Amino acid sequence: MITSKVDIYFPMAGLGARFGYKFKPFLKIGNKTFIEESVKPFLKWKEKINCIYFIFLKEQDLNYSVSKILKKTFRGKKFKHIILDKKTSGPVETIRKAIINNKKKLYPSIFCDCDHSIDVDQIFKSQDFLETDIYFPVWKIKKTEINSWSIISV
Repeated sequence: MITSKVDIYFPMAGLGARFGYKFKPFLKIGNKTFIEESVKPFLKWKEKINCIYFIFLKEQDLNYSVSKILKKTFRGKKFKHIILDKKTSGPVETIRKAIINNKKKLYPSIFCDCDHSIDVDQIFKSQDFLETDIYFPVWKIKKTEINSWSIISV
């Protein structure tokens, strides 16, 4: 099915080990949370977005009131949450399980980390952004930082 809109997925089911096992999406940068800053670049492109999906664990919802806080934070925005029953092995499995549990077609979709704010303007400005198979965000990184991120180093 060809659509003129894209879905955005934010897998947030991680344990936050690098952050002292705190719920990473709700950590603050100034007066905003990581997830607010991650979603922000997409909001001006709302006419090209079908839905924003937040994926997290049932345990996280119980411990951090994730559903309630997201509903309050993104009031008036088109979003849904997908709650997984148990921990996954990482973001790829989180997305796979969310899509299977949600019985949702995968494309066209954009997958984003809940603690990264990326410039998405060039993606949405592209005439063929819905036909592009995959985009990879790129940036310069020091060799000493590579092990701190789930990235491909070229």
